[in-house]
Amino acid sequence: MTGRSADTTCRSAGKFTCNSGYEKESAPVAEKIKDFFSNTFYDSVSVSDLIQDHTKMVSFLHNAAQDRRGEIKAPLVFDLGLIEYKKAFDFQKKIVSVKIRQRNIPDIILILEHPAVFTLGKRGGRENLVVTEKFLKAKNIPVVQTERGGNITFHGLGQLVLYPVIDLERAKKGVADFVNELEEIMIQTSAKLGVKAERNKKNHGVWVKNAKIGSIGLSIKRGICFHGLAFNVNMDLEPFSWINPCGMSDISMTSIKKELLLNKGQSGVKDFSSDPAFLPDLRKVKKILLNIFLIAALYEKKQREAV
Repeated sequence: MTGRSADTTCRSAGKFTCNSGYEKESAPVAEKIKDFFSNTFYDSVSVSDLIQDHTKMVSFLHNAAQDRRGEIKAPLVFDLGLIEYKKAFDFQKKIVSVKIRQRNIPDIILILEHPAVFTLGKRGGRENLVVTEKFLKAKNIPVVQTERGGNITFHGLGQLVLYPVIDLERAKKGVADFVNELEEIMIQTSAKLGVKAERNKKNHGVWVKNAKIGSIGLSIKRGICFHGLAFNVNMDLEPFSWINPCGMSDISMTSIKKELLLNKGQSGVKDFSSDPAFLPDLRKVKKILLNIFLIAALYEKKQREAV
């Protein structure tokens, strides 16, 4: 995720991205979020059969399309819990395949954690390993080739991963706009957790000064977007030191937990780190992230309908 092109900077005023007043403007659609969690949210137990059985998954998605015929509603949300990278990757590809064949299939949002794994993007990344593969094998950490953009990165426990399998053509949304939206979702989530994060003019993702807290890597197949974002909440950051993250040697990685600990005692900064009831409770962070994502989806849908 190197150089950032000029067309990915903040643009049209009607977009959720870069709209500092989104909460006020999107309040009417935000009221619907509670209903979406009860009607379109599926936990890992509910989804396990769909992951294992392709026929059941296809039938489920076809039925969902029939239930929503004539209207594009909020996406379905599948909480996969802790799942191996390859299994989640295969599940994404199966959903994409169904959505390509039947365009009225609803969009699917996968939210999850991965056990420790290094993934390679289309630009490669093995050259950015600074430890030997023998070392990684001893740590039982696999290296997996993917279809997403970018270079090498790390996933592990304490990192929230969100894979939006979305029909960008149907949503009338460009890739650059969607990248901005994903960045904005992580920026707003960080703000709600007491961390000031921002974009970087040269590189994609979300940053706290020169430290990266959130990464984005996408793949597009016939207008269907998959892969997504990785947001560092309370993960062990040491494995990032075994690579040049995203192919860059001059950056460090950070997390919500690390930033709150660094902020502890600074004047004017709310300290969540001493509140065990809040952070690092991944479930609460997950809900914040999903809320903001769904608000963004509904807000933009409302804007398109108004045109």
